[in-house]
Amino acid sequence: MVGVVVGAIFLLTIISPILKDENKPPPPPQNNISQISSPTTSPSPTPQPPKTHTVVSGDTLYGIAQKYYGSSKFWTTLWNNNPWIEDPRIINTGWEIKLAVKPDAEEKLSEKLAKIYEEVTAPDPSPSIEPAQTTVAGASTQAQGAPGSFDEVYKQAGSKYGVPWEILYGLHIMETGGRDGAISSGYGTGAQGPLQFMPGTWTAYGVDGDGNGNADINNAVDAIHGAANYIARHGGVEQGLKSYGGDTQAALNHARSRGWGG
Repeated sequence: MVGVVVGAIFLLTIISPILKDENKPPPPPQNNISQISSPTTSPSPTPQPPKTHTVVSGDTLYGIAQKYYGSSKFWTTLWNNNPWIEDPRIINTGWEIKLAVKPDAEEKLSEKLAKIYEEVTAPDPSPSIEPAQTTVAGASTQAQGAPGSFDEVYKQAGSKYGVPWEILYGLHIMETGGRDGAISSGYGTGAQGPLQFMPGTWTAYGVDGDGNGNADINNAVDAIHGAANYIARHGGVEQGLKSYGGDTQAALNHARSRGWGG
């Protein structure tokens, strides 16, 4: 009997480690690190604009540049890529505007387009004293006055609202060539008059500049006073012009041509 017990103990001693080893989880595989390649992730491609934009009502080169490039200052890139456009202020519904990859910085206009831009935004070099029927930027106009004939109005409005009179001159020239009368927007946005106010904006900032009891959006004297009021209430020259919209740089350049030193 003793021999049987001893034999059983001997067998358990041998079998027990074997059973324990069988119950252990297998060891992790010994991978050769040099054979493992880490996954590579390609950076997401930068979204590219479509190749063209079809002009719809209310579009401007400024607005298209803002939409596709994130800033209206890139309108020069659009015109450089579409040099067949005769006047950058006028684009018609249905036109196909060629787009390009967003530029890294604001582009200068080509020499040819810079000359055209200077011509289309310059005041009439030999204005007539009498009102004339003329077309400004393809717009519908009536009874336009002589560019440069409102210097006293600029000075009066500038003094009243604390705005440099040269800035009002520059804004007027930039918008309509310094003219008077019913001038509808060449952009098709609904802007009206010598200073191209939207009717809703005019309701808020329009001024009866000539004292006849009526603040007329199509009257240059009223519109100049309205523009001075608008700029003054929007923080002065820099912020006011920025809020006003349009080609701010052109307005500043025209102001400097009259002696403004800002």
